Amino acid sequence: LSNNVNLSSINIGEDTVLLGGTYEVANGTASVDVTAITESEKATYQVLGSTGLQTGINTVTIVVTAENGDTANYTIFVKVAKSGNNNVARISVNGVSLSLDDLNYSVASSISSIAVAATLEDAEATYVVTGANPLAFGTNDVVVTVTAANGDTKDYTIVVTRAELSGNNDLNTITVDGTAVQPDGTVNVENGISTVTVVATAVDPDATVEVSGNTGLVPGDNLVVVTITAANGQAATYTFTVHVRVLSSDNSLATFTINGDDVEDGAVVELDGTQDFVTVIAQEIGRAHV
Repeated sequence: LSNNVNLSSINIGEDTVLLGGTYEVANGTASVDVTAITESEKATYQVLGSTGLQTGINTVTIVVTAENGDTANYTIFVKVAKSGNNNVARISVNGVSLSLDDLNYSVASSISSIAVAATLEDAEATYVVTGANPLAFGTNDVVVTVTAANGDTKDYTIVVTRAELSGNNDLNTITVDGTAVQPDGTVNVENGISTVTVVATAVDPDATVEVSGNTGLVPGDNLVVVTITAANGQAATYTFTVHVRVLSSDNSLATFTINGDDVEDGAVVELDGTQDFVTVIAQEIGRAHV
């Protein structure tokens, strides 16, 4: 009986494979058709491991049995290619799912970063996100780069628009000690007042307000300045006047009479001797004293 366990050739499909050689197939291939030719017509063979193939290297064994029962094992390798699937099934920004046909997203000017998540078709693929932090004002390209198991990459670009900072520096209201006043208006206060409470508000809540000139007031006109700075840094000023009443320095008399007769300062009045008193009327500007 023959003890010949030699092989003449091994084929996968129509392709010849060398002993110990590696045969590459496409990703997703689950089985291959392995055939062998023995040198002895009376020898038989069995193929093990040609089904249930996994991604990567798979060992396939051909067991040859000679006529006399002797056996020999011959090995080849089947390499199943890694997946080239770099497709995404879903992309979300801040938890909001986006249409893959319209990758656009808008945020307020106060938002400086976003959270991007992707669901991939192939569990063996990976992804990275670039450009999500920090966001510039205006348009930003946020890129999701998907790398397939075989290394092939594909980019998905999300256009994120961050609103520009507001340039609104408009004034809403001004009050002085609780009383409304308009820009370029005047508020009158009594002499001796050196400070007034000014409350100014802007139309845009993101703008800042600064008041100057409402302290250290002096008699006469005092200019108070309200500066409103918009979120983008553009400033506008609004002014009004606080007038502190000026005390008069006029100490002259409007009238000066003795016994009904006008007299001048320093004059000498002669009495007729019938009375031991006189009636003096001195009247200053706006007031009268007897």
